[in-house]
Amino acid sequence: MFQQLFEMLDSSVPYILKYIGTAEMAPKFKYKFKLGIRSDKISICNIVSSYTVDVQEGYKTGKRVKLYCGTFERYLDGKDDLKFSFEFSNI
Repeated sequence: MFQQLFEMLDSSVPYILKYIGTAEMAPKFKYKFKLGIRSDKISICNIVSSYTVDVQEGYKTGKRVKLYCGTFERYLDGKDDLKFSFEFSNI
């Protein structure tokens, strides 16, 4: 089981995909986060974190994606909806 979180912190929005299970299993999965639907897209890949890892510790180890609010605003559609997708798989 996985948990996907967005969280507003000051002027940034961290994207977190956590594995709900043993800490040893989490690094056996990777995820790809895609923002945007047009030809103007960004995509970020990373290793899934365990639900036991603290958010701040995840930043230090580079296992969390941190995007700034201005980046998200750039990808809003005409209705102020954010188009994104994510996928995860085994490593």
